[in-house]
Amino acid sequence: MLGRSDYKVKFLIMLMAILIIANSAYSNAQLPDFMNRLRGGRVTNKNFKEVVDFTLVDKRICLKARINDYDQEFSFILDTYAICLIREGLLKKLHLDILDCTKELGKKFENTIMRPLFPKYNKISIGSVVFENIGSMVMKETRDNPLLDVLEDGLIGANLMKSCIWQIDFRENKITITDRIDKFDNLDEAIQFPFKPMPLQGSPNIQVVLNGKDTVDVQFDTGGSGFLSFLSPALKSEVESGRAVAWHAKLAIPVNRGESTGIETHYFVKLKTLEIGSTMFKDIPAAVYNPSNENLMNKGSIGIEFLRNFIVTLDWLENKIYLIPIEGRDLKQNIRTFGFSYAYENGAIRVESIYEGSEAEKSGIKIGDRIFSINGHETEYLSDTQVKKFRYGDLKFSKEEDENITIEVLIGGQRKKIKLKAYRLFLD
Repeated sequence: MLGRSDYKVKFLIMLMAILIIANSAYSNAQLPDFMNRLRGGRVTNKNFKEVVDFTLVDKRICLKARINDYDQEFSFILDTYAICLIREGLLKKLHLDILDCTKELGKKFENTIMRPLFPKYNKISIGSVVFENIGSMVMKETRDNPLLDVLEDGLIGANLMKSCIWQIDFRENKITITDRIDKFDNLDEAIQFPFKPMPLQGSPNIQVVLNGKDTVDVQFDTGGSGFLSFLSPALKSEVESGRAVAWHAKLAIPVNRGESTGIETHYFVKLKTLEIGSTMFKDIPAAVYNPSNENLMNKGSIGIEFLRNFIVTLDWLENKIYLIPIEGRDLKQNIRTFGFSYAYENGAIRVESIYEGSEAEKSGIKIGDRIFSINGHETEYLSDTQVKKFRYGDLKFSKEEDENITIEVLIGGQRKKIKLKAYRLFLD
């Protein structure tokens, strides 16, 4: 639902808010130049239709692109709710044009994962489609950066994508890029709804209605690996009434940034109805941010786990989204779990989250505990190749359909084997 790094997007949104405030606070001429870099950019092709492959890495869309005239392709996560982003280590390699910010603004980046550097791609090519003058930001490559394991070489964000129309086919793992909506078939029968491009980068924001009561603005987020997550008055009352299931997790970037441990509690509910455009979905599970975080700039997101059930078309020329259901796929109506989840972190497979009241919690398993084996498969001392295969889904230690899972885990300084049975979070 809410993955380790799903909150990177919320962080980037807050960062953009800082930049906007800084732009109004400081008169240095460099800042408007940077803002124009993010607003600017264009696609050079005309009357085109290009199809490229993508892979899912940590449940995120990853595609190849070339920068400037460099002959090597780089791997980028396609993120509709972020701006373009690049690893710091690639700056010198690619000889990018760099704009430094003022010292005053630079101080605002000191405790973040970002550098106060704003490069520009003179040219970035995806297949035969060429984009020019695309602004970007730079991510630090330091040990304390929690996103290094999931970022690839960078992000292709909405400030590039908004130049044209993108169709993401989760059935064939293909992306089509075009400047003509009439190059697509069968859109008349698709679920259709408008979106509002957010200021600066043009990220798509949509409105949904929860349980027929709350209208909420949410992210349409290909950069998030989760399903659905929301925060609204009606869902807050669900949590406060005890009708929600608590979920404890160590997040790469916490929602509540005051918690130094990074371990937070959020909740799961089952929505009676979810309305997107004129389409109503029924009995859908969703994550609820801890209601104490009512000041969140973003009140929710629709992530990859939801979107992968559709062929998704994003038309920035008309600010419209189309969803074509993929035959044979159904939206999940419950959450099947062993009571915990695991991920690769700090050189080992570790417990990532715990569901309150589960047998996993009662057995003494805690977030951060090191896992030595899963279902008899050794998870110690994974090579870089094995870690990459794990991220790409090519190396699996357990399957969603497994009825049981056995893990050997370090609890209180002792290695213990624990067997857990799968269960559904909500009673049907």
